Amino acid sequence: MCKKYFQQMAETPFASRTAFAKNQARWSLDGQTIDYMGTKLHMEQVSQLVVSEFRQAHSLLYDELLFGANDIAPIEAWRLQDDLDLDDYGGSWLTDERNAEILKGTQDALLRQIEHRAELRGVYVRTDQAGGLSLCPKAMACYEAHVQEFLKRMVTLIHVPPAPPLRAPELLSMVMVYVRYHKSQEQVGAETENIRFLPRAIGDLLLTYLALVPPLRQVFLRQRKPGALLSPYLWSSLDGEVWRDTAISSCLRRACARAEVPQFQVAWWRQAAASITKEKFSAKERANFDLEEIAAAEE
Repeated sequence: MCKKYFQQMAETPFASRTAFAKNQARWSLDGQTIDYMGTKLHMEQVSQLVVSEFRQAHSLLYDELLFGANDIAPIEAWRLQDDLDLDDYGGSWLTDERNAEILKGTQDALLRQIEHRAELRGVYVRTDQAGGLSLCPKAMACYEAHVQEFLKRMVTLIHVPPAPPLRAPELLSMVMVYVRYHKSQEQVGAETENIRFLPRAIGDLLLTYLALVPPLRQVFLRQRKPGALLSPYLWSSLDGEVWRDTAISSCLRRACARAEVPQFQVAWWRQAAASITKEKFSAKERANFDLEEIAAAEE
């Protein structure tokens, strides 16, 4: 076959079924430490990172964003109904009539906390000279700062546990927890649904945030800009500015520093996660992951 198809004295095109990256991940003999491009990460450190960020995100949500309220029930995924084929503008599980009983009162739950609790009224409500009431700009800014800190923790929690990890633009394009992916559209003429699954505790944390916090942020936004609508993008500021792609790697580095584990960025974790999947999952399990589209030279 070589004599028939290969010419020693001339250059010819050659196609290989499997492409190998220049930098390959290496594993320790016990199979617990991955070494990629000089950064070593033990498998226990992955859990250490996730647990660290989850605890901080949980504290930020319940102690700061939900005002430490004891009468607000968390939103649990197993109780909800959803329809991925829903095409209605602004539609989601939040507007699904089947979830009405579970979501009853969530739209104004935090506003009622401010109205009914004297300590919160003292922080958020101001009376002008004419006797009218308004919300304190400094208090709203402080609340939004806590929102952004919560979202920074959620970036790591949504990027690291699911596999394969999304690219930064894909992650930042999230409107809720559902991503519409256009990469293969030019090849097949159709969109590909890029879906990831979160651990239950992380998913419930995100759902609780989505049900309760955005309605209050909408009130705060209209206090500053009457008639304005909150951005549909999850990773955005109160003014609607979507995070830059580089923000994801920045959040990952800071999360690693807080958890005291080796620091890495988006591109590194995408490659490491692909190697972990190949090393730790069976061939049957790996069939559920699209690993071939992760290229070593990307990003």
